[in-house]
Amino acid sequence: MLTQRAAAVILGGIMIISTIGFALTYQAFLGQSPQQKTTMPNITTIMERELTSNEKLSVLRSGGVIIEARLNSSCLEKCFSDPCAPCQQEANILENFALKYSASIVLSKIASFDENAIRMISGSGSITEITNVTDDGLLDAYCSNAVLKPRECLLKEI
Repeated sequence: MLTQRAAAVILGGIMIISTIGFALTYQAFLGQSPQQKTTMPNITTIMERELTSNEKLSVLRSGGVIIEARLNSSCLEKCFSDPCAPCQQEANILENFALKYSASIVLSKIASFDENAIRMISGSGSITEITNVTDDGLLDAYCSNAVLKPRECLLKEI
C-alpha cells in the first residue's frame, strides 16, 4: 500500500514537471511575450499596391498564392475607349479569379509604365509567368502552384 502511494506521488510529480517544462519550452521557442507581440498585416484579396515583404511572407506561409500583376497605368484607370478594352478585360478577369478563390489568393495590382507582366508566386517557392489570362489559364497555373489545392484542381486530376 505504501509503495503504491509512493509510485502515485512520483508519477504525479513527473506529470506536473513535464507540464511546466512544456509550457516553458513553448514560451521560449514558439510563443511571444507581450512586449514582442506583432500585428498581422491587413491584407485584402485585391491590393492596389505592391505587397511588402512581411505581407508576402504572411500570405505564402499561410498556404496562399500571390498574383502580382504589373499593369500599364491605363489598365488601372477607368477607360471606356477601344485601346483600353483588352487591358482592362485582363484586369477584370484577374480580379474575378482572385475573388472566386479569395481564401487563398491575393492579387497585387501594381501600376507600371512598361508592358504588362503577370506572375504567380506560391508558398513552395515557384514563380510562374502568366501569359494566358483566361479563367482556364489562371486555373491551370493556380492548380500547379497552389500548396492548398481547391476542389476544382482536385477534380481536374481525376
